[in-house]
Amino acid sequence: MSLKFLEGSMLLLILTSHRADCFALCADCLERHTDLRKFERILVMGNALEPQHRRLAQSFVSRHANAILFEFGPRGLKTTMLALDGILARYPGRVVVKIDEDVFVMPGWLDELCRTYRRNKSTGCGLVSALVPNNDVGQAALHDYLCAACPEYANSTALHGKASRNPAFAVWLWQRVLSGKLNLADAVQRGRVREQRIAKYLNINCILMGPDLLGLVQPFARGYDESLINTALRHQKARLYGLLAPDSLAHHYSFKWQQQEMDAAIPLDGVRRRLLGPSERFSYTKSTISTNPAEPRQEQSYEILHHAGAG
Repeated sequence: MSLKFLEGSMLLLILTSHRADCFALCADCLERHTDLRKFERILVMGNALEPQHRRLAQSFVSRHANAILFEFGPRGLKTTMLALDGILARYPGRVVVKIDEDVFVMPGWLDELCRTYRRNKSTGCGLVSALVPNNDVGQAALHDYLCAACPEYANSTALHGKASRNPAFAVWLWQRVLSGKLNLADAVQRGRVREQRIAKYLNINCILMGPDLLGLVQPFARGYDESLINTALRHQKARLYGLLAPDSLAHHYSFKWQQQEMDAAIPLDGVRRRLLGPSERFSYTKSTISTNPAEPRQEQSYEILHHAGAG
């Protein structure tokens, strides 16, 4: 099935703020597994970036003629929603693909999102989500497979709690991905997860949105993009629905409620080696965002790995 109908009319939005380490791996996975020329425009939305993070973003956009770094501040949800509205106002009527800075796409992810959207657009499909194992919809879609493939998952009530607020699930999942004990790409290829309408609350880590849905949810500044999108998908009069595309696989590192445990248990250099192979090392500064808004941001210097062949 040709994807020419979307080429030249798609935007890619990459939202990044405080995780330079995750952004570096996100960018490398995009470059390894995506023909980025299919996008009319790639916008790296940088919210109050630190200097090293800015250099990483500038390096990425310099490698792609259709890419722009759009910086804004101060850091926060409200300014992000205002920036998002401003960008989308400049590109009306586009199909928008949005990913977070800690999402690492896998081979074929974009083509499968586009195929699923094209196949179902005429029946009211307004959004397609990749299969993201570490989010609520992905966890639910994989539940039967995980129970069958991993007895410890089937027998543990602690691992079944809502993924987005469950650090135990995130650590368990990533440990098995890194050890090779859980091959989610193989599960996808073998059809263990089926295309399905999204019935649960959707975490918008890696999604494609059509113009019909975007027309309903804008302006984002009146609320929160994820909440507004979920409300629109559940509004009966809108007659729009969302689909999970199981053949579009994208890994998500951590939600803020998982971050502390994930950083302690799942080093990103291990994630990089599993997903991309040999790498080069350079320094960065990591900011830790507490779930308590009263606590200040903490920063510490580290080293990260950068894939030698990216770009």
